[in-house]
Amino acid sequence: MVQTRRFKARSNPSTKQIESDPFDSLQQTSTTTTTSSHLQQNVNKPSLCTLPPETFLQICKNLSPADLLSLSRTCKLFYNDLCCEDSLTIQEIWRQSRYSFMPYRKLVPPEGMSERQYVRFLLENKCHFCGRKSKSTKIYWERKIRCCAGCLETRMIDSQDVEPIILQILHCRWDRNGTRVYWRDQIMEKIKEIEPLSQTERVEWGEQQYKKFKLNERELNRRNIEDNCARRQQRYDRKKIIDEKLNEMISETNKNGSPIWIRAYLEKCSSLSKAYTYNRPFTERSWKILKQKLVREYNEMLDADESEEIDFICGEYLSDLDSNNSEDKN
Repeated sequence: MVQTRRFKARSNPSTKQIESDPFDSLQQTSTTTTTSSHLQQNVNKPSLCTLPPETFLQICKNLSPADLLSLSRTCKLFYNDLCCEDSLTIQEIWRQSRYSFMPYRKLVPPEGMSERQYVRFLLENKCHFCGRKSKSTKIYWERKIRCCAGCLETRMIDSQDVEPIILQILHCRWDRNGTRVYWRDQIMEKIKEIEPLSQTERVEWGEQQYKKFKLNERELNRRNIEDNCARRQQRYDRKKIIDEKLNEMISETNKNGSPIWIRAYLEKCSSLSKAYTYNRPFTERSWKILKQKLVREYNEMLDADESEEIDFICGEYLSDLDSNNSEDKN
């Protein structure tokens, strides 16, 4: 049986019996003598799996949130190590990684989310309802979900025939027509709560719900402000990487030393302008796809310019012929 690492959570400091820090137990484990049979088991294992646990965690401390997510999906061993929600040490690794590589995300995770779940929520462009990652999604903090435009449209309703006491405690959005809309399931839930109540009980219920709504609203405002800052920073970081890649492309030369690409043409490509507008990270794969589009558009523009130049030259030539013929007749 393959031995797996386990990182236990620290006990509550208020209790008398306090478990040792995971790093302490790991260091003790690493000092024990490894038997020949255990070495034989590790012969065919990947190199990372054979690292001492404390060394593995030290490596993880320097990884980005995206790298940590990828590593946790490589095998069951790493999943157990990095997805231990009860370990303060593991949660601290995810937190420090977020602070280091996502400095625009300083707020703590929402209630009910661990550090790992929070990072995954921020990075994965996956709709909560349809589960598709191919569509662009938006974060809705009042629900703590990501949702694509299609799923959102089918789950929002207007405020017709809904009591004001319910509308004042729910977060609304505006559709394309400027109509105020609400989450359908939230309205139905509140209707079920208020139906059996008397008029006096409804007033008391509304006051309690409104207090909760205002507290939650302040939290949502902070989240939305951070979202705006994050989008600006992500676009800036993305543009910086794209510009670096573009400069590398422009520096490419032919065998005779002449440049292959003309900057003015590349900067006119619509795919480049569109690439600047996205918020998601710009990876090597993203550049490979973008470069293919740039090359295609670049060649199309060159062909169009050559065609226009030929038409212009032909037009000038025909104009000269007409002038010469007129002079001969005179």
